[in-house]
Order: sequence, then C-alpha cells, then structure tokens
Amino acid sequence: MAERILSEVVPREVALGVPVSFTYAVLPTKMRRGVDLGFDLFEIATPVRAEEVETIEVMHADGRVETADFTGVDLSILPVQDDSGQFAVEMVDERRLRVRFPAITESDLAVDRAALVKIGFKCRVLRFGTTFTGTAFNSSTDDLGQRVVGGNAADLGVGDDDIIPLGIADPNDLAVKVPLGGGTLMINVTAAPRPFSPNGDGVNDLTRIHYDLTRLVGAAPVAVHVFDLAGNFVRTLFAGAQGGGSFAAEWDGADATGNRAPPGIYLYRVELKTDAKEEAVVGVVEMVY
Repeated sequence: MAERILSEVVPREVALGVPVSFTYAVLPTKMRRGVDLGFDLFEIATPVRAEEVETIEVMHADGRVETADFTGVDLSILPVQDDSGQFAVEMVDERRLRVRFPAITESDLAVDRAALVKIGFKCRVLRFGTTFTGTAFNSSTDDLGQRVVGGNAADLGVGDDDIIPLGIADPNDLAVKVPLGGGTLMINVTAAPRPFSPNGDGVNDLTRIHYDLTRLVGAAPVAVHVFDLAGNFVRTLFAGAQGGGSFAAEWDGADATGNRAPPGIYLYRVELKTDAKEEAVVGVVEMVY
C-alpha cells in the first residue's frame, strides 16, 4: 500500500464510557512508483461498536481536498455511500469500522507532497490505554492489508499534544487514556425499549439489558437475572465469563420454563464477580401486551 503509514488519534484522554468524537489521521509517508499500490479502504479497531461515523476527509498529494459527512446517517444497513459514490461506510461491527474513500496513490512527505486521510467517528472507551489500531487496504486486491504505525501524522489541534516532528513514529499516538483508580467496573446499565410488548407483532417484542464492563484485565463471571417485584426469580438471561466491552442480554418476556410471564413491572439484576470485588446493578423494565 505504501512504504510506511503513520496514524494517530485524538483526543488521547477521555472520560470513561462516554461517547466521544475522535479524529483518526492516516499519513502515508512515502509511496514508491511501481511498487506501492496505494489504498482506498481503511479499517479502525474499536473497543466497542462505533456509534457514528462522521466526516471523512482526503487531502491528496497535489493539494486537492475531498470530503464526505456521514454524521447522523443510520448505520444499521451497510454499506452506505455519499452522493458522489466515492466515499462509503462499508462496515461497522462490535470491534471495528471500515470506510472507503477516493484512492490515495501518491504521497511523499520528504518533498512536502504528502497525502492525508482524516476519519471522524464517535465511540466509547472502557479501559485505560485502549489502542485504536488501523489497517489500510486496496479494494482491487485480496491482500491482507497494511497495518499502520503510531506516530505524528498531522496537527489535529486541541488534544494533539505531539512534541515530536511530523512523520516520526510514536506508538502512544494510537493509545487513549481514561481516568485510573477505583470506581465501578460496570457502567451504562440500561434496559431498552421500555416498555416492551412480546405479542409477536415484530414491534418491541423483546427488551435488551445493556451494560459496559470497564477496567477488567481478563474475563470475569457475569450474570443477568430477572425477578418480579416481590423478589421471585423469573429467568436468567445470561451467565458466563466476559471481558471488557459492551454487552446486551435479551429478554423476550418468557420465564425459566419458557412460558410467557404476566404483564407488569420487573426487576433485572446484572452481577459481576472479580477476584477483587463484586458488583451488582438493579434496574426496572415494564412488560405490556
């Protein structure tokens, strides 16, 4: 794709578990004529599913700039492209996103003719030192792609605290920090939709208990249970080991025997056990039909 590709992400210090708009810069420091194919696809590894892809900007070696804005675009049906057909969001899943843009075929930082790609996206970070690795691809080949190297790829303004020269590698430029120290390991515990109505019409037939696990070094036992308001057990939705990330357990309104529970207000309880501590979060969800 290129002799070397540097990348960095900003901001590099964010609040834990809060959606943040990131800018990811991609700088091919040199492309060798007849050797390097260039690239028109880029994939970013994310700690959880990206909530939004925002602006994609391509600055070519000759100074031309092309942009597309996907802010607010529904990412449930992909790929989705802009009006020109040159830009697209190809894929967004639980751990990565991939975008397409006009091909980068020429770049040489040494003679001040460097190309640059900037990708905006919104995502949450759940662990200190999360690294947003990246890979460049060329859509005309089946090659595995080229991994980027962290480094000073651009002056990205506020949050870009590089003190090294442009084009110099530094792996810390792809790492994002969150506050250290104690605090809860489970955050953003919610149920949606509320209420839900499991009547088979395909609309709000189940609810999802969402939760984020943070600061975990490895996998830990997690369980999600449902109880009625009297405290009687209704059903276990999930029991198993999970590492850091964003998760959801679905409830279709059935009890442990497979029969539909009566309509009403129910309690859900998400439990996490680690060697150091145990946590539990209780919430409410309403079922109507």
